[in-house]
Amino acid sequence: MKKSAGPNVEALIGAFLAAYLFLIALGVETLNPTNVDWLLADDPGTHYLGAQTYLREPWAFPLTKVRHFMYPIGTTLVQTDSIPAVGLAFKILSSIWPLPFPFQYFGLWLLSCYMLLGFFSFRLMRKTGATPGQAALATALVVSSPTFVNRFGHNALCAQWLVVAMLEVAWDWYHSAREKFPWKRTALLTGVAVGTHAYLAFTCGLMSFALFVGAWRAGGRTGNERTKEWAGWCAVQVAWAGLLGYFAVSHPKGGMFTEFGLDLTSFFNPGHRSQFFSQTYPPGIENMAYLGLGVFLLFAIATGLAIKHRRAIPKLFGDRTLKTFLWVLVFFFFYSFSPSITWRGQKLFSLLLLYKLITPIPDIFRACGRFIWPPYYAIFFAAVMALVRFAPRRTVTVLLTVALVAQGLDLGDWIANRLERMNMSRKTEEADLPPAAAGVAELRMVPPYLPDGDYECGEGSSHPMPVYLSVGVWAARYHLRFNSGFASRPFPSRLSELCRRTTEEWMSGRPEPFAAYLVRSELGRPSATHECTPWNGYFFCQPKPL
Repeated sequence: MKKSAGPNVEALIGAFLAAYLFLIALGVETLNPTNVDWLLADDPGTHYLGAQTYLREPWAFPLTKVRHFMYPIGTTLVQTDSIPAVGLAFKILSSIWPLPFPFQYFGLWLLSCYMLLGFFSFRLMRKTGATPGQAALATALVVSSPTFVNRFGHNALCAQWLVVAMLEVAWDWYHSAREKFPWKRTALLTGVAVGTHAYLAFTCGLMSFALFVGAWRAGGRTGNERTKEWAGWCAVQVAWAGLLGYFAVSHPKGGMFTEFGLDLTSFFNPGHRSQFFSQTYPPGIENMAYLGLGVFLLFAIATGLAIKHRRAIPKLFGDRTLKTFLWVLVFFFFYSFSPSITWRGQKLFSLLLLYKLITPIPDIFRACGRFIWPPYYAIFFAAVMALVRFAPRRTVTVLLTVALVAQGLDLGDWIANRLERMNMSRKTEEADLPPAAAGVAELRMVPPYLPDGDYECGEGSSHPMPVYLSVGVWAARYHLRFNSGFASRPFPSRLSELCRRTTEEWMSGRPEPFAAYLVRSELGRPSATHECTPWNGYFFCQPKPL
């Protein structure tokens, strides 16, 4: 009898299938570490600039501290969404093997997100009883879902494989003897999430906590022993977060909690993405939860089968070890809608008083639409599981094939052109400024380009983003400190002081001799110490040679 391949070897089918879909959606050119053109637009541009500046400056503490970006305030790779753990790994590598300029690791990161999502999706599907062919079809549906593809542009948030991996841990725990809690798996997954993005860290941390509560309720060990284990687990994660810079130069209140939630029509509101359906109202990137025609069909059929065979469905909410985990999924579902429950953008009722009970979570995690991911993937895998359990094998394969074809017809054009539509049409290149003069250690925009927010000097929109990105790359090339940048939630008082001081410095006619300046033309003034040349509506000024 021929021995079948192990689950990890089989799961490579899903990984390589996902890699093929990556090449279709994003293209092989994104893997070139010196190709940064596709990143220089909107948020990806700041993610890249934060990482590029970090890789070319000396070590500091915390380990992902970026001192020369938004100088002198500084920031961290956590605040610039530059995937801190990956940036840290490449900084260690750069001390051994010098990296070229420009350099980006985001293409390789996105490929790994695709492949790991395919790997864990395929492996989980096999554990539910799907054949290799059925698991491959379901994996293709997962990797092509709008919930995943729509995150291109927030590259750190493409690590949704972490959510699927946590669902697999819950599956294994539910079907195991439950004698030993999976500390190593939950700690590793949550640690990777902490090293990736705060939202994924909170998601995986809460899912791990729910599993721990289930283990505690299951007994087998004393409450004190379980509590000590959990306290040690938390201490490791908090220490790791501190090393990466989670607690540095960040203002916890994010605001705008009510603007980033889902709408009751989000699951069937495609925006501009569908070939068959029109949008019910314009959805934003944070409240995109469209399922797609293929997944619609699967859900409809799986729901019918589940109702028909409802007595055969395990009463999961009655299971002591899994009840808390399932309630956490329910919490994520409702939290993703924010306190304002809306239909086609019109508020129906508010739960704001209820959310005040869990302050400061709404202040910290304001883009609440992102928390639809755990229930979304859980419901998807549950639907496929219902098909596998209650429908004939050949019928399941046919249904999954039809669903995948329908999904491709509905969303294929949008997926294949996502990168081009997002970035290539707004391509920005490094500013064609003269080389940095001898003795120049800093580039100052006047006024600085800073995060949008309520501070005295104005908003970051005082400069077009392409200008900020292009001169930021120029500053990174010459290892210059840069007084501009975009990072999440710095302290408004510091922004006000930096903006006021930089503007007054130039307007008073006393520019620093070690700094080059990029000044809006209407603010341009002759300087005895700096030589200025016009550039795209600005004056670029460098110290005159002695």
